[in-house]
Amino acid sequence: MSRRLRVLCCFEDGTIRDPATHLPVPPGALAGDLCGGRRFTAYERATGADCTYRVLAQVLAAWAGLGMCPAQHVLTGRSGWSRQ
Repeated sequence: MSRRLRVLCCFEDGTIRDPATHLPVPPGALAGDLCGGRRFTAYERATGADCTYRVLAQVLAAWAGLGMCPAQHVLTGRSGWSRQ
């Protein structure tokens, strides 16, 4: 059974939302979808730019339990990772 591609929207405050439901999607929940074989794509709300790999990095960090989080949201012009 194939599952539809999930489209996600990244907001300026760092939240990831499902535009179909307008609900936030925590990285841990998205990890469960990925383990179940569901694929996703993500875009920046402000610019429409693809941010799928950034979201995937957040999901992998959450799934691995590294306690990593974005130090600053990409749209602010600063990027990097820091330990919580």
